[in-house]
Amino acid sequence: MIINLDFSVDLDEVRRYLGYQPGKTEDSVAVDNLLLETQAAIGRAARPRGRYRTFPLLKSSATELYLPTGGLRLASSNLAALWQQAEQVSLLAVTLGPKVDSFIASLLAQERYAQAAIADAIGSAAAEAAMEQLNNLLAQEVTASGMTLTRRFSPGYGDVPLQVQEQLGQALGVSDLGIVVTANFLLIPRKSITAMVGWQLAGQAVCQPAKNCDLCNMENCSYKR
Repeated sequence: MIINLDFSVDLDEVRRYLGYQPGKTEDSVAVDNLLLETQAAIGRAARPRGRYRTFPLLKSSATELYLPTGGLRLASSNLAALWQQAEQVSLLAVTLGPKVDSFIASLLAQERYAQAAIADAIGSAAAEAAMEQLNNLLAQEVTASGMTLTRRFSPGYGDVPLQVQEQLGQALGVSDLGIVVTANFLLIPRKSITAMVGWQLAGQAVCQPAKNCDLCNMENCSYKR
């Protein structure tokens, strides 16, 4: 099922993408106005949508993981540690749609480079916000079954190669969302995200994403801050 999502942007997150440093980067009324103007334009162009599917998880060795009904094979010590208590894994994908890419391309064609950089950052923040919405919807289903979710993990992070994107996309059917995985394993439209998340029994949770990392009992976590 394809799920329509809300367009949402945290401008503080956009500023972080742009390299703002609190207390160091000077505020600018002109830049703030351009941020708001560009946010509105991206909002008009975006069509946030997503989907998730859940698969049983098999573990053939300490680092070899397999989603048999999805045809997805993973060799990852990071995921093996993250999913050590998981017996199911959900694959997720979101996209803002092609019009956001077209809007950014038009800014570049007009040599409006500052606004293009802002638009790119807003698109990235909005895609992350869409993924968070989708993750929260999945979490409601998981919680109702007495389970909880691990942290999300995307291809290209940790020891999970970007090449996994192709298998993940096929298992999830991202083409239904208008997403294409390129020969270089990138996603088109560019403001699209895929992710994987494990289901674990709430009382046996190894990874506890809702808590501050300082309170998490998972050792050697690549998300540790």
